[in-house]
Amino acid sequence: MIAAVRMEDPAKLTDTIAANLAALHREKQELLEIFDPAERLTRIGDVLDIEIEKLNMDRTIQSRVKRQMNAPKKSTTSTRRSRPSRKNWGAAKRASSTN
Repeated sequence: MIAAVRMEDPAKLTDTIAANLAALHREKQELLEIFDPAERLTRIGDVLDIEIEKLNMDRTIQSRVKRQMNAPKKSTTSTRRSRPSRKNWGAAKRASSTN
C-alpha cells in the first residue's frame, strides 16, 4: 500500500486501491471497468464509505453484546420477595374469603 501513496498516475492509483479492496470480485471488476480515473476514485470513495459504516455498525453491535454479557444478572430473589409465597398466599386468600 505504500507504493500507492507514491503513485503519480491517478489511473494506476485507482487500479491499485480497487484491486486491494475487501470487496466482492464483481464489485472490484465494476470499479476497474470505469474508464475515467476521477469517476473511479469517486466510486471507490463510496465503496469505502459503505465499508466504514458496516465496520461502525459491527463495533456498535459488539459493544452492546459485550455490555449485556457483562451486566449483572437480575436476581430471582427480588421477584420471590415481591410475590407472596404459595403458602402465605393461600392463607391470605382463606382469610379474605371468610370476611
